[in-house]
Amino acid sequence: MAEILALSRSSLRKLLIRPRFWVSLLTALGCVWIAYFKAPAYLIQHGYRIQAAEPFLLLNSGRTIQMILLISFLLLVGDVPFLYPGLELTALRSSRRKWLAGQVLAALGAAALWLLFVLACTVLVFFRCVSFRNQWSLFLKVLARSSSWQAAYSAGMWLVSPRAELVVGASPYGSLGWMLLFQFLLFSAMTLWSLTLNLWTKRSYGCMLTVGFCVFRRFVLNARMLLKKDLSPFSPMSLVDLCEHRLTPERTVYIVFFFLMQICVLWVLSAGKLKRTDLSKSG
Repeated sequence: MAEILALSRSSLRKLLIRPRFWVSLLTALGCVWIAYFKAPAYLIQHGYRIQAAEPFLLLNSGRTIQMILLISFLLLVGDVPFLYPGLELTALRSSRRKWLAGQVLAALGAAALWLLFVLACTVLVFFRCVSFRNQWSLFLKVLARSSSWQAAYSAGMWLVSPRAELVVGASPYGSLGWMLLFQFLLFSAMTLWSLTLNLWTKRSYGCMLTVGFCVFRRFVLNARMLLKKDLSPFSPMSLVDLCEHRLTPERTVYIVFFFLMQICVLWVLSAGKLKRTDLSKSG
């Protein structure tokens, strides 16, 4: 276990010093700024305060923002385990399974830090009018009841579509905890998809293929909406759907089980491929 942790720390450091790390963070920061544009000035002008967890929850209620955040994160970890030429050769000096586990842990650690960074950005944007009480703000209640893009636009929220379901059945920090968990599971699954595809192609094509899958899935869902046939009333692959349905214990178990099974299957596939790959030869 100590060897796996050492490998993961080394790979995480390499992830955090790469130029694309800053590109990824600036993309996320720009997404937060565009989403909330002039919202803080609007809140101050009208005497509103916003709960600290609400901006992050609102970000995940829009499919456009969700896609941008996912792609910007995949930009950071999309070529794991091939962070730089020759890194895979370090597996020859260690157990391949331990080496792969270290790469996966590094990517998951990057996901956790990345999510905390986005959360911190949303709080800092509203630092002049943020409240840390575990109660939904009057502003969000009014915005959710209106359920209109016009109300969000007038508040300076260009890409955010608030839903009334956000304020039903849970506290702000409780909703934030579940959203962070589901976001982490989604990012972990996408990371494992990218890593597995990288190992199978022995190239850093996994990120492009994973993003292509997400775009294709979005196209299929849009086609279903045009046909007015909702064939997937609750999709764990879309965090937006969590804001459209009440989060019951059954659905929570289903989502966690769905992602854990997906991660386990991808781990088995990637470990099996790595075992059969001759890393001493270039791909």
